[in-house]
Amino acid sequence: MTESTIQLRDHVFELLSAGAVFWSDQNAVVVADLHLGKDATFRSASIGVPVGSTQRTLDRLAETLEQTGATKLFILGDLFHARSSLRSETIGPWERFLVEHSEINRLLVMGNHDQHVGRLPDRWGLKVQPAEAYVNDVHLVHAPDDAERARSESNGKSLSLCGHIHPAFRMTARHETLGKLPCFWWRNSKQQLILPAFGDFTGTHAIRCEVGDQVWVMADDELIAVGRKGPSVVAATAGAKGPAR
Repeated sequence: MTESTIQLRDHVFELLSAGAVFWSDQNAVVVADLHLGKDATFRSASIGVPVGSTQRTLDRLAETLEQTGATKLFILGDLFHARSSLRSETIGPWERFLVEHSEINRLLVMGNHDQHVGRLPDRWGLKVQPAEAYVNDVHLVHAPDDAERARSESNGKSLSLCGHIHPAFRMTARHETLGKLPCFWWRNSKQQLILPAFGDFTGTHAIRCEVGDQVWVMADDELIAVGRKGPSVVAATAGAKGPAR
């Protein structure tokens, strides 16, 4: 696993090639858009998809927590894909994950998919915020549009971490399209760091950068800074090995 250490205002974050952010001041891992049980939802609709995406997602999350030594987990929405995702093949791996990481404080900021899943069991020990949360003046929210609203209401003072759009960067070389890769996207004009979808079974949305933006693409186990369009407030160091914690 590689990392890029960035500074946004007074906060330092480590972007991890697993698709998560490690916030050292909070000793927290931040992820977005796990969409657990999406494969179960598809199969319930008689759409044949491979089994195992929920377990693979949770295995990667467990590895990230262990490698960073985090004591907190902040989930920026869309933990589950749909109400029909809450089947034994999804709940079993999820509850095993919770037992194995019972010492982790868990915060879920609800996303649009979570709104349709309904109330989650109290035994899961999730602290659920219906729309947003603030941690040390950092705005944790699911959708960038809601982050923009908060920034407007705070007269431009809000720094947001969000998800929702499953950002991906379209790679090109000599006018040829090489495909798109999931990415972290710093939107400088909006002061938003948008995280890639962490789930193993999710789609992506190709983004369009503006001057001052910065992008880090996820390529296998590498994290590569690309797509800088102009001066950026982000100080980035890419290519270092993952945190030894």
